[in-house]
Amino acid sequence: MEKIQKQETAKATPEEYFSLQESLDGKTVKAAELLNLYQTAQSAGLPKEARYTLMKAGNLEPENPSVIAALAMELSPDEYREWQEAHKKEMPFWRDIKSILLYPAQKEGLMMLGLASLFFAAGKIFEFLLEAVPLLTIFAIVFFAVGGILGIAIILVIPGFYASITWRAALGKPGFPDWPGFSDIFANLLGPAFKTMAVAVWSFMPLILVLTYTAQKKISPSVSLTVFTLLLGLLYFPMSFLMMVMSQKLWPSLLPSQVIDSMAKSGRDYLKLCLLFWALLLPSLPALLLWEIPLIGPVVMVFTVLYCWTCSMHLLGRFYRYEKEKLKWF
Repeated sequence: MEKIQKQETAKATPEEYFSLQESLDGKTVKAAELLNLYQTAQSAGLPKEARYTLMKAGNLEPENPSVIAALAMELSPDEYREWQEAHKKEMPFWRDIKSILLYPAQKEGLMMLGLASLFFAAGKIFEFLLEAVPLLTIFAIVFFAVGGILGIAIILVIPGFYASITWRAALGKPGFPDWPGFSDIFANLLGPAFKTMAVAVWSFMPLILVLTYTAQKKISPSVSLTVFTLLLGLLYFPMSFLMMVMSQKLWPSLLPSQVIDSMAKSGRDYLKLCLLFWALLLPSLPALLLWEIPLIGPVVMVFTVLYCWTCSMHLLGRFYRYEKEKLKWF
């Protein structure tokens, strides 16, 4: 019995630690082997080496229960919390549809989308008021000018706003972004609007060319060719827009070689993204029928469209956060 107790309390020597470390060099180590090396370093009175080895095991297998338990004992509460955040496993975006659908339903999100809907539909609302109350026709020019200015302002603001939503989701930041500021009109408004329009036009360029050619020749477009080029655009746009947002540059997103390479790296996950991205926008199609309903119809229609696009843009950011190790853009 005494012999067993002496064996349990026996400490390792630094030489034993370095010998064990040398035996692991040049081979693919497992977390269990690193844990053994960590315990040997601890026993040999080598705290720095022990900590380094344990952190290495934590990076190798962050979900290993033995590694987690050892880290909880070795690190301070703040250090352990930071390690947990750094190694928090991102939930696959296709399994978290509920939070994606509810993302715009935050109080701040509903207020921002509601105001944007009112501003965009202001012209249509003023048109209804002028028809309902003829006395207001003396203010017709003012109403239409205000409605036009508000509508154009929202059109310019939305691209930058959606880019910010994707950016925040990609970085794992919660909440809604602020509206793009008017201090630098080109950087905050015209720049993002131009980039978004360029990405959209380039993505659907094959479809545009097919429709333009058939219109010029005054012939019916081929259904199969039209569907094919439409699918190409639907496949190309999400990755191209994401590249533009994350790089803050237009050129990479217009290079088919880079976009297609990123699609290939993501594989099936990108196909899942495309299906979900466009599926989330489907409710906006029947909502278009609400535009002619007096007063409330335009606001509901615009709000539905903005809500659906917000979900899709948030999904795009979540996709990047989940796939960034595969994409390796930075």
